[in-house]
Amino acid sequence: MINASQRMIFDPAGTIKHDVFIEQDDVLYGVTPSVLEFYTRAHARKTHHVVIQDLDVSPEIAERAL
Repeated sequence: MINASQRMIFDPAGTIKHDVFIEQDDVLYGVTPSVLEFYTRAHARKTHHVVIQDLDVSPEIAERAL
């Protein structure tokens, strides 16, 4: 997830569908904390362990990444 002027997730697998966010070209826009939790839980199961890694960057870098 990139948290810049808006939150987005790059989802190349395209397996997550939900009415709350907008998907365009493998990018999910409009990510709220509840959407992030939904996204994380959708990928976790007995055979798949989810690891979240946070990396703090400046707002300028986040905006460039967006």
